[in-house]
Amino acid sequence: MLAFSSSAKRAAPRIFPVRLFSTTTSLAEKVKLDFFSKEDCGLCVNAKTILDKIIQDKDSSLKNEIEYKVYDITKPENKEWWDSYCFDVPVLHITHEKSTKPVKFMHRLDQKKVIDEINRTI
Repeated sequence: MLAFSSSAKRAAPRIFPVRLFSTTTSLAEKVKLDFFSKEDCGLCVNAKTILDKIIQDKDSSLKNEIEYKVYDITKPENKEWWDSYCFDVPVLHITHEKSTKPVKFMHRLDQKKVIDEINRTI
């Protein structure tokens, strides 16, 4: 059972802003990537490796500006996400600037599908 201690350090989620611009004449759209994981999770390690490759790829085909946050759902400040995803991590939310709901990827990430969703325009 996971216990949350009130004396535990509370750290904000890590934010990794990445600015990528399209080579076309249109302005890049902002896309938020919210990655939910926990320690000792093999699928989470694999998914994070895929996300890191996508974001750090110098020859990336990403066309939109990315804001990337990682949430450790075992931390007390992320209890809401623990309640939602304790048995479903890893989970990736991709939210486009003009959309109302995120697109969710759960358990295993497919690099091509994630890139296609990031590049999708609304």
